[in-house]
Amino acid sequence: MKIGLFDTSSTFRKVIMTMSDLAHVTWRQFSGIKDGGKALQEEAFDIILTSRILDQCDYQDVLIRMHASPLNRDTPVYLLTSSETPELVGQAYGQGVTEVFTKDEIPMIIRSIQRMFEFFNQVKGAKVLLIDDQKSLTELYREILTQAGFEVFIASSLQEAFPHLVDPAKTLDLIITDLNLGHGEQGRRLIRKVREHSAEEHQNLPILVISGTQEMRIQIGLYYLGIDDFLVKPIQPKQLVMRAASLIEKYRIQRRIDELLGIYRGRAIYDALTGLYNRHGFAELSQHFVADCARTQSPVSVLYCDLDNFKPVNDRQGHEAGDRVLKQVATLLNQCLRKSDFACRWGGDEFVALLKGDQKASQVAGERILAQFNAQAHELLGVGCSIGLAAGTPKTTDELMGLIDQADKLLYKAKAQGKGRVYTPSTFISI
Repeated sequence: MKIGLFDTSSTFRKVIMTMSDLAHVTWRQFSGIKDGGKALQEEAFDIILTSRILDQCDYQDVLIRMHASPLNRDTPVYLLTSSETPELVGQAYGQGVTEVFTKDEIPMIIRSIQRMFEFFNQVKGAKVLLIDDQKSLTELYREILTQAGFEVFIASSLQEAFPHLVDPAKTLDLIITDLNLGHGEQGRRLIRKVREHSAEEHQNLPILVISGTQEMRIQIGLYYLGIDDFLVKPIQPKQLVMRAASLIEKYRIQRRIDELLGIYRGRAIYDALTGLYNRHGFAELSQHFVADCARTQSPVSVLYCDLDNFKPVNDRQGHEAGDRVLKQVATLLNQCLRKSDFACRWGGDEFVALLKGDQKASQVAGERILAQFNAQAHELLGVGCSIGLAAGTPKTTDELMGLIDQADKLLYKAKAQGKGRVYTPSTFISI
């Protein structure tokens, strides 16, 4: 990042540079056009800071030299003044100054520079897929983006571009495409394919269209198709870099938000110890479970499981041993249930499983669970399980809760019969 600083006072220039304290920033100091005019013609700056009155000139001379320079015609200019008046501000804006600051607002200027630095630093190394069938333009855009720190992949057609989009391992950050790719392959088709058929990781990937068309109806229609931004040719290098960086920054922020939401949602619906659903997760998933069973007119069964002889493990061997047993039980339940069923840790050493099927089929699942408890008695430190089973055709989650209450009551009868049993409304099975 390179900043040009125009002020007659070397002390003032030193104060600004010291206050900014930014690594990887190159400062070029000038007292006026006499020593800075040549630099404006030969060097590209990211920002220009200039005082109102300079050595044998003023800020307007700086603007004139910048407008005449292909390298700095679009470089932002911050004007520094000792006193700010509406007339001065209006005149400065009219001449192309980006913003006007008084010299006691230096901290604000520094924060602006820091934001610019952080902005480009965050997107450095971002992966861009550039699609255009005109090789000269492709090379120009690639050079511009590469110099700004982006990693650029090239494609000249939809056929060449698509492998990049279906590969979930390629973490692209932006697509830049022309509308007319030649040979009947329109950029519109590419946009549709990206939004409809690409890997899930690329579903929300930002798309920047570069085109020579100025037809507003076409641009509006492209936004409806799913693009994120549009640039009309010919484009300025800094304009391309800023648009690309802005889209990538927003995309990465949203992706991080989605990741955090996934983490927090996971914490909200999963039991931290066992990895099974907790009661919040059970409530959320059971709505879909009941609705699906109601749609297919399938019965639902509830297995209410309570561990036998678990308290002595905690009392004699400690809670770490008890936690290991609970984790083992969770693994056991997942192994014994079908993919269409699910289990949750209801609380403490109690577990509830929802199964699709009638009482007879679920009774077999209960027997399978008890058999595994016996087979893994050593690993489970002698902990067993008693199960209450209730089945029905609930149409609402309230009716499902009624089934769970019924299974809970039957569980106590299993305990009373000697534990290690599956108890149903009519009978019980002992393993």
